[in-house]
Amino acid sequence: MVLQETHINRSNEQRICNYLDKCLGDDFTISDAMQYKHYIDRGILYKDYLVAWLEIKRRNIVFTTAQYLNISMHKIKAGIECSMITDKPFFLVVESMKDNDIKIANIEHDALKKYNIYWGGYKNPRPNAPNDREFMVNIPIENFNSFQYSELSDLRRRYEQSR
Repeated sequence: MVLQETHINRSNEQRICNYLDKCLGDDFTISDAMQYKHYIDRGILYKDYLVAWLEIKRRNIVFTTAQYLNISMHKIKAGIECSMITDKPFFLVVESMKDNDIKIANIEHDALKKYNIYWGGYKNPRPNAPNDREFMVNIPIENFNSFQYSELSDLRRRYEQSR
């Protein structure tokens, strides 16, 4: 069963993209949403050229108290593959549903080797996905930073200096 993202998910994702657009500034844009089959959400463009890949999530966590962010291994694998093929970084952007704090992690190519992987997913089945269980990745919260301290901010500085 292929799940599609809901209108609410897309709306929340777009709001986060608008925040990133504002942080990145002129000449940078966030691409339109990619088709669900690609597993990752979007790309970051500089003057219409790809400079990074994005996966965007909202989670019911508080960054100051959580130890890990759990995410589908397929999502991380897809982002790493895109990053390796294009030699562009892959960022995981997460918004806390509890306090609307947005944090960013640069997912490196060896992430699946250094993070814990477990069998998990939704413990309470969703109506459109009664068997929504899969391999998940534990990403330590200390890998996430606010925009100004993230490698995404560094990316902006690098491209602005190359003008």
